[in-house]
Amino acid sequence: DGDAYRGGTVKTISWTIRTDPNYKDLDPGFYSSQLSISQDGGATWTVPSGAVSIPGASCDSQELCRSDGFISYDWSIPSNWEGDQFVVKVNVVNAKGQSHVSVNQPKFIIDNTAPVITAGSFTINGQAGAVNSKKSSIKLGVQASDNLSPITEYCLKKEISSDPVDSDPCWVALTIKGLLPSKAIVFTGSDLSVSLGFIGGTFSYYLWFRDKAGNKTTLSNSGAGTAATDKQTVSYTPGSSISWYKVYASNSLTPSYPPVQSELQISESNPIVYVRWGYQWINGGQVSTNGDPIKL
Repeated sequence: DGDAYRGGTVKTISWTIRTDPNYKDLDPGFYSSQLSISQDGGATWTVPSGAVSIPGASCDSQELCRSDGFISYDWSIPSNWEGDQFVVKVNVVNAKGQSHVSVNQPKFIIDNTAPVITAGSFTINGQAGAVNSKKSSIKLGVQASDNLSPITEYCLKKEISSDPVDSDPCWVALTIKGLLPSKAIVFTGSDLSVSLGFIGGTFSYYLWFRDKAGNKTTLSNSGAGTAATDKQTVSYTPGSSISWYKVYASNSLTPSYPPVQSELQISESNPIVYVRWGYQWINGGQVSTNGDPIKL
C-alpha cells in the first residue's frame, strides 16, 4: 500500500476474491490463496509461515465483496528485514486448478532505523552556540535525515528532556508547518518560531523527529541531549514596562518641578490645565519628557 512499517510488528494483509458472474460454472466459489513476500521488488519470493494455503470464499457482487468477501493474513514482519523494495503477491487457486496472481503496487518500506539530526544544525536565531535574546520570539533551525522512510513529524519540548512516547501530544505533523514529508528535512527560522513569554531565564529546548514507519529519535548524550544537535539553550532577558515619572498637571506651560502652589491652582478665570510627564526606556535608561504638554 506504499506505506512504511517496522520490523518486529504485525501487519494485516487483506485481499478480495471476486468471481466473474458470467463464468460461475468454471469458477467455483471456494479458493485457496498463497501469499508471498518479496524483499527485492519481485525478483525473489518468500512464503511466510501459515501462508501456503489460506482458504476463503469469493464474492460475486459489489455488495457481497464489501461485507464478507475479504480474506486476511496477519504477517509478523521479521525484525531483521529492512528496505524499500517490498511487494506482496497473492496466488489464488480454485477447486479446478484455475489460478490468478496479483501483486500489490506501489512497493512498501520496512524501516527499523530512526531519523538522524545533523550534528551542529540545531540553531536559535541562526546561532548554533549558546544564545542570548532580549526578544520574546526566537526562530529555530535544524536539519534531519532518514535512510529509508520519510520523516513525518517533530516534537519540541521546553525544559523537558524525557523522550516522548508515541501518543505524546508534542508530536506535530510537518504538513502543519507547510513542509512535505521527506527523507531530508530542513527547518528554517520561517518554519519554526517559539514565543518565550514574559518571564526571563535560561531555557533548554529539546527536539525529536519521527518517520513514517514510527521510528523516532532519542536524546543523545545518554539522554541529556547534545548542544546544537538535539538540545539548544537560550538566555532570555525580557524588557520591562516603560517607567513613567514626573507626571503632573499645572496651570503653567512651563511650570517648576515640582510645581509651586500657585501653579497648581485652577480657577474660572484661569481654567486651562497643562499635563506633562516623563518616561524611561527599557533598554538604555534614557530619560525623556514629552515635548509638548497636553492642554485641557
